[in-house]
Amino acid sequence: MIRSAEARNACEVLKVQPVYFGQIDGNTVFNRDQMVKMENLLQTLKPDLVFIHWPIDTHPAHQVTAELTFQG
Repeated sequence: MIRSAEARNACEVLKVQPVYFGQIDGNTVFNRDQMVKMENLLQTLKPDLVFIHWPIDTHPAHQVTAELTFQG
């Protein structure tokens, strides 16, 4: 909940909309189902810009999140 609140606050400052993918922090999964889910999310939202983690971030969940977004 703390990270979600931090994300919401950051989005308010940036005047952007936060979108959550529904994965569990520390247990982010990269598989075909999640790739399709991300692709569908991006096609639905049609964002102009997507902020994601650096793909070589030291946190494994951040790496997976970046890769899912690239694949989506």
